[in-house]
Amino acid sequence: MQIEDVIKNNNTINRMIEKILEIRRKQRIPFEIDGEMDAQVREIFEMETKKCLQLYKIEFPNYERQGKEGVSFVGQKETADCYGGIDGLLLTKGMQKFVDSIIIPTMKKRGYFINENGIPCFDPKENDLHEPTPNTNFPQKYVGSTRDQMDYFASLLAKNGIDMDWVIDALPHEAMHTFGVTGGNAFFKEGITEELTREVCEKYGIHMSPTSHTQEAEFVRKLEMVVGRDKVIESGMWTGKFKEKHFREIMENNPDLTYEKLSKIFEALKYEPSKLEGDPESKKELEEFTAEHPEIVKTLSEKVLLHRKGDGNQRYAEVAETFDERLGLKSGSFFKYVEILDNFYSLTGNHKTDSVFYRDVYRLSLDELQDGYHLYDGKELNDKDKNILSRIGTLYKELSQENNIQINGFQDLMRPIHEYIKDKSLDLNMDQNADYSSILSSQQEEIEKLSEIIKMYEEPKIDRADVIATAKKDSVVNEKENAMEARTREEKDMESELKQTDFPNL
Repeated sequence: MQIEDVIKNNNTINRMIEKILEIRRKQRIPFEIDGEMDAQVREIFEMETKKCLQLYKIEFPNYERQGKEGVSFVGQKETADCYGGIDGLLLTKGMQKFVDSIIIPTMKKRGYFINENGIPCFDPKENDLHEPTPNTNFPQKYVGSTRDQMDYFASLLAKNGIDMDWVIDALPHEAMHTFGVTGGNAFFKEGITEELTREVCEKYGIHMSPTSHTQEAEFVRKLEMVVGRDKVIESGMWTGKFKEKHFREIMENNPDLTYEKLSKIFEALKYEPSKLEGDPESKKELEEFTAEHPEIVKTLSEKVLLHRKGDGNQRYAEVAETFDERLGLKSGSFFKYVEILDNFYSLTGNHKTDSVFYRDVYRLSLDELQDGYHLYDGKELNDKDKNILSRIGTLYKELSQENNIQINGFQDLMRPIHEYIKDKSLDLNMDQNADYSSILSSQQEEIEKLSEIIKMYEEPKIDRADVIATAKKDSVVNEKENAMEARTREEKDMESELKQTDFPNL
């Protein structure tokens, strides 16, 4: 079967990328050099992104890719990050500095240990000073993994990780955003993205780190067992279907406009004014498009309002109806779950650097969080946190009264779900006999390219300076080649234009 070849190729690719990473880790070689991206690493990111998007299309044939395949830098932010969306895979500058100056030193001082399976983990009770440990294992089971972000940072310390590790580990999740899981409730958006990514990556042997948005993904995994996977997927990719439906008439009347262009303008119109100001490229593009197509912008603005109205209840309507019915809950209970989980997401987002708060929010009762809870640094929760907890308490009370159950924490919230799924398993319903010819071709190209890179790295005594010099040279060569290609095209166009002109000597 072709799928077996796809898995085999991915295992080969994973080993080859790991070999490249090992060389770069030893010499602490970042992929950002003088503000530019190492050309070879960029190519690896692009190949991996393309592969993920191709496989996502095979797995989700009823949906269209929403974003670009490309990889690019975005401006410096307070913290390093990589994320996917309509503009493809976006990387902040300064990722290596953030790993070396924040993540590694922090994890050396806090709760890092290696468990009995050789897997790096985080435990706040382990406070000895730790150093990187070679030959650690990486968990191969993604679906149902309860490892979280602090476990991931522990693994970065263990393998003396670099910026390229971070991107390779997160890339499949971000590619799922690029493919089309966008919008909606933040908890569910991230949970659906992570859960679908884990399912597809486990099926095909794609490398990822199953540590992002773990509580969100675990809730979605169980939600799939309650309402069915197809309904969850549809709610996650609702924005794409909305765009396809509402862009159709615009494109029929304006054949020069592409779906991608309309989508970019649509997203810019969704921005809050402050966010648009912070994205000068999108702002300029919106202004230019508005000047050229004012009526279309007016229509798209109306579509944005329509999207906002449907992005809550309409997006989750089928999920909500099935959830309430199968769990025997009062109609509308699911949307209270949605609001509670959204508040959980906001609460943990207020303290992203806290080592244990993310875990405690889902482990402790409301009373324990409200009554004198202290963060890892010893500080109490702030007024913003307390207001969120108060709102969660109100929703707990409403759910308890409406459904005659006692809810005072996330574990109570999950009890009806756990009772319903206790004898059930997740039916992924994934096609094993799809046409994988295009992905097999892409994989072969990637294997050949990775072989070239490894061969270059294995040149006798290659050192950090050589790699950086080569990367800089490749970037310059690429720029020159692009310029030469553009010039050649220009000359051909001029020649063609001259031949079509009535000159007697031609």
